[in-house]
Amino acid sequence: MTDLADQVDKVIIAQDSIQRFINSVSPGAYASITKVDFRALDRFLIKPLGVYGSKGEIVRLLRSIAVIDDNTCVLLMLIISSYENISQGSFVIRPIWCQ
Repeated sequence: MTDLADQVDKVIIAQDSIQRFINSVSPGAYASITKVDFRALDRFLIKPLGVYGSKGEIVRLLRSIAVIDDNTCVLLMLIISSYENISQGSFVIRPIWCQ
């Protein structure tokens, strides 16, 4: 019999990162993982974009659609070239016009 735990995708949420993101769009909305003011977040529209490809191509795509600027593009390319094990996963990048 196959162990079901081997067939389940595991989701890991970096609580400090999600806290910083939520509080950056709505200061004070995130107190803890169980205390999030979702009503304060209801006024924000988040449009996830699913992208597959090499890390470099994804960085170039983000630059071409003006989600990141030239400086961020260069920095991300340096990071990619410096680290072999950049995790796959879901990442949030706030467009430069929202910062």
